[in-house]
Amino acid sequence: MKHLLIIILFLLQLNVVKSQEFDTTIFVNWLNEKLIRVNNLDVNKSPELDEIFKSKRIVGIGEPVHGSKTVNEIRNTLAKHLIQNNGFSAIAFEFPFKTGLEVNDYVLNGKGNINDIISNSNFFIKSYEFIDLIEWIKKCNENRINKVQVFGFDIQGNRDLTDDLTNYFILKNKSLSNDFDKIKQIISTKGNKYKNFTKDEIEFTRNTLNKAKLEFIECSSADCDLGKQKLFVFENHLKMANSSFSDGVLMRDSCNALIIKWVTDKLGEDSKLILSAHSGHLGKFHILSPRVRTMQPDIFYHLWEQDFFTGYWLNKIFEDDYYFIGIQFNKGFFMGFNPNNKFKMDKMEVTPPSSNSLNFLLSKANSNNYLIELKPSMSSHKMIIDYLCSFQNCYSIGAAYDYKYLKTMLVEYYDAILFIDSVQESNLIKYENEE
Repeated sequence: MKHLLIIILFLLQLNVVKSQEFDTTIFVNWLNEKLIRVNNLDVNKSPELDEIFKSKRIVGIGEPVHGSKTVNEIRNTLAKHLIQNNGFSAIAFEFPFKTGLEVNDYVLNGKGNINDIISNSNFFIKSYEFIDLIEWIKKCNENRINKVQVFGFDIQGNRDLTDDLTNYFILKNKSLSNDFDKIKQIISTKGNKYKNFTKDEIEFTRNTLNKAKLEFIECSSADCDLGKQKLFVFENHLKMANSSFSDGVLMRDSCNALIIKWVTDKLGEDSKLILSAHSGHLGKFHILSPRVRTMQPDIFYHLWEQDFFTGYWLNKIFEDDYYFIGIQFNKGFFMGFNPNNKFKMDKMEVTPPSSNSLNFLLSKANSNNYLIELKPSMSSHKMIIDYLCSFQNCYSIGAAYDYKYLKTMLVEYYDAILFIDSVQESNLIKYENEE
C-alpha cells in the first residue's frame, strides 16, 4: 500500500510538471497574431510602423552582431523610413565622437571624403552599407530645410581630439594650445596607457586637462559648448584606457549616455534621434552573461550590474521617450574577430539556435522578417506573460564570436524585436594600411 501511494504521488507530480511545460504552439500563435511583416519594408510607407513611431523621440536599433550586411541593410531601411515619414532628423552611431563630427561635416557641408573619414574608425562601419546610408543622408540634405545630422557617441577611439583642442585654444590660450600639442606627441609615441608615461607626463596631462576645464567655466557660446564636449570625451577616453576592465565598461556606457544627452540638447527638445549600436549597449535592463566563453545557453551565467549599460541610463534620462528595437536572427554569417584564429577578422557562421532560446521560437513564425512588440496585453495567455517577464536565452555576439547567448528579461530589455531569418556577412572595405 505504501509503495502504491508513492507511485500515485509520483504520477501526480509528473502530471503537474507536464502541465507546466512550455507550449511553443501558444507562443508561436501569439507571434503570428501580433507580428508586423517587414519582408519588403517600404522606405516610404508603413502605417503599422508609423503608429508605433509617431510618439517616439529616441529610437534605438540594436544589432546582435557587428559585420552583417543583412542587419546593416535593414537598419538602413528602417532609419530611412523614420527620417522620411516620422520626423527623425539625426542618427548617432557606436563609433568615436571625433568620427561623428567629421561624418556630420560631410553630410551637411560636403567636406572631406567619406572613405578617408572612416578609414581609422571601427571595422564594422567600413562597409558599403554604411556608406550607402551616409550618401543617402547627404543627398537627402540637398532638399531639406531641417538637415539630417550624424553623430558618434562612443568615448573610445578619440585620441585625435588633441588636434581639435590644440586648434580650439590657439587663439584663446596659446599656452594651453601648446600643452595639448605636447600631449599629442606623448600619445603618438606611448599610446593612451599611463603605465607607459613617466610620472611627469602623467602629471602634465592631468594638469593640462584641469586648466582647460577652468577655461570653460564661464563660457556659453556654441563654439565653447562643442570645445567643452570635446574635452569631456577626450578626458574620459583617457580614463577608460587607464581603468580596469569592469570600471572601463561602466565608464564607457555611462559616458556614452551623456554624449547622447548632449546630442539631444544640441538638437533641441522637439528633435527625434535614431541610435545604432550593439544591443548590449542599448538594452534597457540588466543581463546574465557567460562566465566562460561558450556557444551553449545556460552555462555559468553571472549577473552584470544594471547600470553598466547605455540603454539603462537612456531609460532613466528619457523614460517613455526612449524606445528600443533589438534585431535578432536565426542563422547565417557575419564578419568579426575569430578567437580560434588569434582574433583575426574572419567570416564566421552562426548555426541555427538551441531549442532553449528565444531565437528558436522567433524562427517558427510564419514570416521570415518581422517586427514584434514584446509588451504583452492583459488578455495574453499567462504562459506568454510568464515567458516574456522572465530571463531567456537570446543571441548577443558582438565583434568577436567567443560566445553566442546571454540571458535577459525580455519585456524589460526590449520594447520590440526585429527578426531576420537569415543574415549575410558584410563586404568590408579594405584599406592599404590594413593586413
